[in-house]
Amino acid sequence: MVMFGMLFAMAQAGNNPLTKLYIENRGQVKDENGRNVNCALFYNSGHNTQLIVTTTGYTIVYRQTAFSGTVYNKIEFELNGASINKDNVVFITSKAADINCYHGDQKQEGIKSTSTVLIRNIYPGIDWVWSFDATGKPKHEFMVNLGANANQVK
Repeated sequence: MVMFGMLFAMAQAGNNPLTKLYIENRGQVKDENGRNVNCALFYNSGHNTQLIVTTTGYTIVYRQTAFSGTVYNKIEFELNGASINKDNVVFITSKAADINCYHGDQKQEGIKSTSTVLIRNIYPGIDWVWSFDATGKPKHEFMVNLGANANQVK
């Protein structure tokens, strides 16, 4: 197996333990108009930054607050030809507790959270792993299993 990946220089908030977790999306991720982002599989939130892993790749949203209001900047990364679906997402067991969210009359209980997420077979024989480096920054790697072609990752 061969692994290669990328490290993110996201602004993480101090010692907040949630900044070193990936959290399952069960309706918490909204767009700028307050609508559910159904393609969002899981996310990680830093101080002014949110990383969202989707069914097409991942998105980084950076929030800037100024006197004139709040501005959101978004960068989307798409993995061409990848098959990323919710059924292949595995939240690796960790010591992190499940999360409960309550908003008005809506409640979501038992939301999975972990420091490592595996998405199986995004390309034939290639898995996608999300974790954190030693300093707590999000990172992702592609696990190329025996017999798979790493050139599929685009």
